[in-house]
Amino acid sequence: AHKMAHKHCPKCYVGRTVRHLHERVSEHRGKFYELLDKPNVRFSDNFETSDIYSLGAHLVDDHGFLDKTNFNTSYEILILMNSSPKNLEINEHKFIQKLRSIKPFGINSNDPFGIPLLSFKT
Repeated sequence: AHKMAHKHCPKCYVGRTVRHLHERVSEHRGKFYELLDKPNVRFSDNFETSDIYSLGAHLVDDHGFLDKTNFNTSYEILILMNSSPKNLEINEHKFIQKLRSIKPFGINSNDPFGIPLLSFKT
């Protein structure tokens, strides 16, 4: 599981991949570029419910960042845990809940199991 912490606000994104992390980050960067180049992508069926555009949409919608260099300068990437593929979704879910990274508190659009943020009394 990995975390992409935004440098300009307290929100973060939690993700997972079985590939090299730089490949997954490049996909997110590419979706940000796509969002800048093709604004109509916002009208696709899964725009609001999928995390595929979440990082890019956060930059555009919450911060007004419209330059392609903004992606690389806005996020700090941290590896939260190395996991076997078998446990990857479970660990991603745990970190999403722990870091409260689902919108509106964070950048994730959803939890891998479709579970909303759980309330914890402190």
